[in-house]
Amino acid sequence: MAKGMVAILGNNGEKYNKAITRLSSCVTARVRKNHGSLLKRATPFSFFPPRLFDTPYTYPPQTRLTSMPETFLKAAAYGKDRVRLLKVYREGKWQTAVELTVRVMLEGDIETSYTRADNSVVVATDTMKNTVYIIAKRSPNVNIIELFAQELSQHFLDTYAHIHKVQISIIKHKWTRILVSGSPHPHSFVRDGDDLQTTTLTQTRKGNAVTCTSGLQSLLVLKTTGSAFHSFIRDKYTTLPDVWDRIFSTSVDATWTFKHSDVKKFRAVPFDAVHAGVREITLDTFATDDSASVQATLFKMQQRILERYGDVEEVGYALPNKHYFGVDMSKFGIDNTNKKLDVYQPVADPSAGGFRHHQNKSLFGGIYLLLLLLACESAVAKPLIKTHLGLPIFALGCLQRSPLRVYRNALFGLHRPGTSEPLADHVSPHAPGFQAAVDGDLTVTWCPGLGIR
Repeated sequence: MAKGMVAILGNNGEKYNKAITRLSSCVTARVRKNHGSLLKRATPFSFFPPRLFDTPYTYPPQTRLTSMPETFLKAAAYGKDRVRLLKVYREGKWQTAVELTVRVMLEGDIETSYTRADNSVVVATDTMKNTVYIIAKRSPNVNIIELFAQELSQHFLDTYAHIHKVQISIIKHKWTRILVSGSPHPHSFVRDGDDLQTTTLTQTRKGNAVTCTSGLQSLLVLKTTGSAFHSFIRDKYTTLPDVWDRIFSTSVDATWTFKHSDVKKFRAVPFDAVHAGVREITLDTFATDDSASVQATLFKMQQRILERYGDVEEVGYALPNKHYFGVDMSKFGIDNTNKKLDVYQPVADPSAGGFRHHQNKSLFGGIYLLLLLLACESAVAKPLIKTHLGLPIFALGCLQRSPLRVYRNALFGLHRPGTSEPLADHVSPHAPGFQAAVDGDLTVTWCPGLGIR
């Protein structure tokens, strides 16, 4: 598989040059001018959020750098993405199937592989892929993705002394036993939904510390009553009417961060029970809450999770609205309004965006929202944004202990799929470094230094 590189060169924060090529392997680097090596201080693992695993990456061919100032490597990490595996546990006639997609990212004393073309410090990404399969063969915990992730990270730290930090991200794909005459079949399964179980675990050599955030992704829900939205701000731009009863549908993305950094305490957490409980609370709250708004329902979900699970330190949710509007039949003399409204049209775009909040037990109720408002000045790029994203606005994360901040013009590096033709060249001036994410054919950046999780 071809390797990829993401590199950012900085010259006093004034100009950034990009060289990007990416297929199935991940390599990231940031380079700054005239300040000596800061490699150990960097945190490049957060460049690739876990929910982007299954999003196709479209990057341009490597671009010639327009200038070559005296530089040094500030941060570097690389690894293997989209390592897919299926493991079958067989206990007599009862069998269990577990399908995963795994990403491995390594950081350590690898600077010379960039600056001197010295591959003697490089653990080949093919070796990483093989390691995932071999550890999966030996492990009894592949079905508990947090434990399997920790076993992988521990292996890389134990095996390669020059590696200081390992990040393992895993998606668990859904296989549910088929019911035959009301009983679960011992070896036959069905994918009965698109929701995914995820985890991202980072382990460092210093202190052998672990941080882990797990998640529930793409859980599509809908209810036909018990939701309202009214008494909001009205001004000259408002056309939305007050609604006391409406259809409420959303695709739930939930994340929760475990509080234990000690490996022994971490491995004692009942991870499957927490995941099942989060799913149960999410569905029960959604179904039974007489919702005044998406925000209010979301907050109740967070409260109940934190109250039930002492091992969870923080909870995050994204609940983008999936709209269903009544079909206008007035031209046909048919009343399909108010109490007679029963035929709706699903509308994919625009969406109300995501409402993502993080709630920390030490700051209960202290919630801040970070919106990344994408404003592209390229007329060519605007149709692409509209086609792929609905509205050029996202709720990507939240800040704790920080005020609300809104950033505009954070869009850069858009290219037509399969070509190097740029759609926009603007780079946000706000950040000392950038993260890259991909939604369809759209490449977006945001600043990692502001506490986005």
